[in-house]
Amino acid sequence: MSILERKQRKHKLRGAHTPGPYTYRRHSPGVDDYWQIVPIKDEKDVLASIFFWCDDDPASLERDEANARLFAAAPELLGALRAMLAAGPYGEEDYDAAAEMAIAAIAKAGGRSPFRRRR
Repeated sequence: MSILERKQRKHKLRGAHTPGPYTYRRHSPGVDDYWQIVPIKDEKDVLASIFFWCDDDPASLERDEANARLFAAAPELLGALRAMLAAGPYGEEDYDAAAEMAIAAIAKAGGRSPFRRRR
């Protein structure tokens, strides 16, 4: 177990939320369309639904999908914040690993593929 993993375990909050990672999917039963947020390990367990109506407002549709992406990225964002707090000063190996986690989580929330930080 790395130093970062030990620090993360030490600083882990005792939450009762459903373990991640999560994903989101569009559900269109016919009347109301909505985004479902589900854990990847059990996609039958719907954690939340974000309803939207397929109107002609692309900004509204984009906003609703962005909200679903943000919700789906929550476990990674929380993990990255924990890692950053546990890592120590900027420039240390643990900090760099935590920063990579944060970059990937922010990219997931923003709907972009993860990118690497320049060194």
